[in-house]
Parts: sequence; C-alpha cells; structure tokens
Amino acid sequence: MGYRTIVVGTDGSATAARAVDKAARLAGVVGSKLIVVCAKVPDQIFDESAEEILDEVGSAVRAHGVEIELASPRGEPGPVLCEVAAANAADLIVVGSVGMGKERRLRLGGVAERAAHNAPCDVLIVRTTGEEEPAAKERVYEGIVAGTDGSSTASEAVRKAFDLGMMLETKVTVLYVAGDPLVGAIVLERAKAAKPDWVPVETRLVEEGPPANKIAELAEGGAGDLIVVGNKGMVGTRRYVLSSVPVQLAHEAGRDLLIAKTTDRSLADLTPGHGGLVMVEGKKLAVYIEEDGSVHKLSPRCQHMGCTVDWNDSDKSWDCPCHGSRYRFDGEVFHGPARKSLDPAE
Repeated sequence: MGYRTIVVGTDGSATAARAVDKAARLAGVVGSKLIVVCAKVPDQIFDESAEEILDEVGSAVRAHGVEIELASPRGEPGPVLCEVAAANAADLIVVGSVGMGKERRLRLGGVAERAAHNAPCDVLIVRTTGEEEPAAKERVYEGIVAGTDGSSTASEAVRKAFDLGMMLETKVTVLYVAGDPLVGAIVLERAKAAKPDWVPVETRLVEEGPPANKIAELAEGGAGDLIVVGNKGMVGTRRYVLSSVPVQLAHEAGRDLLIAKTTDRSLADLTPGHGGLVMVEGKKLAVYIEEDGSVHKLSPRCQHMGCTVDWNDSDKSWDCPCHGSRYRFDGEVFHGPARKSLDPAE
C-alpha cells in the first residue's frame, strides 16, 4: 500500500491538534511526507492567523522527525483538503471527526463529511471527541478491525488492513456477518490466506445483523481502535444512502475510521502483485500488475452470460459472482461454466 504523502487539516483548535498528532505519528512510522493544511476561509481565518496556526503546528509536527510541508490555500476546508491531496498525488487525507456526531447524521456538510465523500485517496477520520489517548502509547493503533462480505471492494479494504497491520506491527481482526455461515467460513478462510506472513490475524463469524453495527461493536469491545472499510456507498448517487456501511460507521462508530478507496479507482491505485477493477479513459477494465511491473488489461465481462467479474486477491484470479466462472490473473479461464478466456482490453 505505502502512504508516501499524507495530507492533514487543521484550524488551530485542540480537536484538530489531535488529528494532526495522529497523522504525524503515522507518517513517522511509515516514512511519509506530511502536508499540513490550514484553509483561509473567507470571513473566518485571516491570512495572518493561518500562518500563525501553521507555524505553531509545524513546530509540534517536526518533533516527530517527519518531512513536513505547510499550505494555506483559500477556500472551504473540505474541498481545499481534497484539492491539495489531488495536486500532490497524496495517498491519505487525515481529518478530525468534529461535526460528524449522531446529532448530525441526517445532514451532509462539515469538513470530515466532504473529505470522506470527495477525496481522491484514502481518508482517515480521527475521533477527536472523548478522552485523549495516553501520550506514551506504544503503537499508533493497538488493533485493526475490518469487515468483509467476500466482494472485491471488501477484499481490497481487508488487504489494506493487512498492509497497515504489517507496517504498524499490530493485529488485524476480520469480521463476516453471517447470512450463510458456510459461505462466511469460506470467505474468512480466503481472506486470511491473503495476509502477509508476519501479521497476526483473527477471524470472527457473527450472527446476522446490521454489518456496520456489528463491526462497531467488535471494535468497541476491544478488538481494535481502528476500523478499516471500503468507500463503496460513499461515491456517486449512492453516497446519500445512510444505511450503507461506510457512511454509518463514519457518523456513528466510536473508533478511528479508515475509508479505503476501493471504488472509482485508477490504474495508479494498483500495486505490483495485485489486481482490481479500475477506470481507464472512462472505461472499466480488469487490470492485474505483475511483480515485474507488466500489466494485464482485460474486459471485466464474464464470457458466460456477461456479468462483471471481481478480483480475488488470495487466489490471484478473476471470479464471476453470478455463476462461478473463474479466470487466471491473465484472463485465461480455468473453471466453468465459461469456456472462453476474458477478452483483452483495447
């Protein structure tokens, strides 16, 4: 995964300082460049105030020994954070959760909400209400919780949780909310098989219930202080459906939340040894990048009845969710009912 550039927002408040501190600690562990942004909001923050805020925050961040850049563009904080992230090809935006409490769950708006819905990269929402973390906390996070339903987007979020677990040297718990316990057991087994060798992983199969509630309950019950979830349901026309898992967790979970970019992805979002559905020049393609950097670009249309295949990261295969056809990473069919390989993309 690799977070090479991290963008964090501040307005000089005590709650924003907690988000900046978390971003600085994370950047220090993973070796990232940190861009601290204080937006010059019309009629709210004057130019001199923004510079003073950044000078003070910059001094605190440098104590973590990270490379730092300060920025103070004009505009509303949410859009400004996304613009700075896009301009610098950032991999992560960090923002505090203030303004996303339950009392506002039926309203859009606020810096964290705007960033979560419109970011060009992953977004980490740091819980900046409640008790502060102990200053001498050994790890950035003590545990990570990720939910999966076996889909390609959920599998990508779990993969990012594994990568973070490896970088932060902490355990990962993967949850499946059982509609069918047998299917859940298979999904969890496949998810665990894709983990890096070092990362300690625990799997949980729970009784049927609202997935977001079960994920939050598991985390708040002691399994982890970071939840990782894909951004499906937060983009396009579905981003206003508050029953979607990422939106509900963003508003109500009592733990930090990493919203991994798993939809609306581009070729640049893939790393060697992994595949996924990406948009290239307005077309959805099935793309796999080999370890040596060579790229396989395929049509995601299953050759059986035209369903869209999903990427299976544990088996390095393209799987059709409709009738079970499976293809190798290069598109060659190895399990029916499909008889032809995936078409190469133009």
